[in-house]
Amino acid sequence: MIPVATLIGAFILVTADILSENLLSPTSLPVGVIIALLSAPYFIYLLLKS
Repeated sequence: MIPVATLIGAFILVTADILSENLLSPTSLPVGVIIALLSAPYFIYLLLKS
């Protein structure tokens, strides 16, 4: 389970890095902003689920 979670996390981080560099072409967003936008809805879903 841990190797799979590591690979998924790395994939998400690399994807967020590519998006942060290419979303606003002349400037770049911090990678944490993209990660927060992706993970916040999932975190809220987990909070409402329980």
